Amino acid sequence: MNPRLDDLKRRLESSEIALHEFKRDHDVLSVSMEDRQNLVANAIEQFSQQVTTIRAKRIELSARLGQLRYANREDPFEVHASALAASPEATHLRESYRTKMAEKQALATRYGPHHPHMEALDLEIQALRTQMTGVVTSITDDVAGDLREAQATERGLREALNEANTQGLELNLREIEYSRLNRERENNSKLYGVLLERTTETELGKTRRVSRAQIIDRAIKPTEAISPRIRMNIAGGALAGILLGIGAAFLAARLDRTVKTVEDAEGLGLTVIGMLPSIEENESEPQKRRRRRRRGAIDANSLPGGRDLIVHTRPMSSVAEFCRTIRTNLMFMSADNPLRTILVTSPGPREGKTTVATSIAITLAQSSKRVLLIDTDLRRPRIHRTFDASSTIGTTSVLVGDATLEEAVQETVVPGLYILPCGPIPPNPAELLHTAKFRELVEEASRTFDRVVFDSPPLGAVTDGAIISPQVQGTLLVVKAQHTSRDAVRSSLRQLHDVGANVLGGVLNNVDLSEQNYGYGSYYGGYYYARGNYYTSDTTTPTDPGATPAE
Repeated sequence: MNPRLDDLKRRLESSEIALHEFKRDHDVLSVSMEDRQNLVANAIEQFSQQVTTIRAKRIELSARLGQLRYANREDPFEVHASALAASPEATHLRESYRTKMAEKQALATRYGPHHPHMEALDLEIQALRTQMTGVVTSITDDVAGDLREAQATERGLREALNEANTQGLELNLREIEYSRLNRERENNSKLYGVLLERTTETELGKTRRVSRAQIIDRAIKPTEAISPRIRMNIAGGALAGILLGIGAAFLAARLDRTVKTVEDAEGLGLTVIGMLPSIEENESEPQKRRRRRRRGAIDANSLPGGRDLIVHTRPMSSVAEFCRTIRTNLMFMSADNPLRTILVTSPGPREGKTTVATSIAITLAQSSKRVLLIDTDLRRPRIHRTFDASSTIGTTSVLVGDATLEEAVQETVVPGLYILPCGPIPPNPAELLHTAKFRELVEEASRTFDRVVFDSPPLGAVTDGAIISPQVQGTLLVVKAQHTSRDAVRSSLRQLHDVGANVLGGVLNNVDLSEQNYGYGSYYGGYYYARGNYYTSDTTTPTDPGATPAE
């Protein structure tokens, strides 16, 4: 460390000499750098104030000189009084002029313009104008001189201010160089001090007496690892995983706000009059086989007309039997005064309201009734596609008067079932449903047919269902299991009650019959219908030999 110490000592001495020479060359020894900055700053501030003051005075003199120069030389008394306020003589002449003019006006009413008194007054007024002209000229010369003096002073002050600014910039550059030299000196001083202290400690350590170490006890070689403890870690991880899984499952169940069971729906104030099992579609064959084994669900892809016509194409299926149960419940609701007009709606889209409406209409037609299924979903109609019918005329055609109900109604493949498609999609569906024409359509349909089923848009999306519900005798709310939220059901019920609708109850759709939380009905449907042990194959509808009897 001694060579390094000598090198740092030389560098420290060089930095100290360089800082001393800088102070000497720039006269920093007598006045500190900070004091010089303050002096230059004060000078700049004073010069700025003086420049501002003299500039204001120059502007004032320039404006005054302009008033004097551009005054009317024919009548010097037209000069503004503020330009002559500093001259007592001008003020006295102005007062005399006013007095003579007032006297002239007073005599003008008594004498003519050529009267001796009037001529004498004119001579006196002319003399006053001559004197005033001389005074204005003298004041103008004085103001011009003052203006030149102010301009010269302003130029001098601006030069002094620029010089002070230049000195300030140069002083800033000197301050940067001074700070660099001073910082270099301080760094060298610190390094030299640290190394000198270490060198001194090393020299003192040489004089200490060193005692030799000896082995007292030899280390024992370990037989197993202290860490990690694999068995305990695996057991702890498994226990933590189980606890986290249980907690996650419990949290997911608590966060799931959908309606799953009949008890969930009835707990919200909705009376469930029936339910429909799952109808699978748009799945690959392995997926469909797995779902059939697990739930006994029906594959809608193999059915003519899809899921909407399953009650007609598979009359011995579980879906058909559940629909007949719903039909029976609807009939027993009012045995003395049967319901003739029924609205089917749902809280949200894709919850199966069209499938439920079509299935109920088919079951009613199968009970030897003339049934009319009206598509009042004037935004996204689907009834005409289900029955492969034309939609050129329909509900909207009847409402606008382009066709009668008899002309718009179409027969279907289901005996006793007629449909009224949507027709051309209107730009104002809600306004059409508010009209008297729609009420007349409802009355005429209920007179012509035994039962009328209306398929409407979801309540949560548009207000069409809330408009139709007070105009029919009863409303069914379709709730899709494990899809429709409880808040949506509450909102739909509140919306229906607010408009005075007669809510008949609800239909729980898309039920998984393999679940054990649907009570007696689940066992009845899940065991008998899924395994085909209740009905014999007396239907004429062809079936898939490889499918379960539930299909």
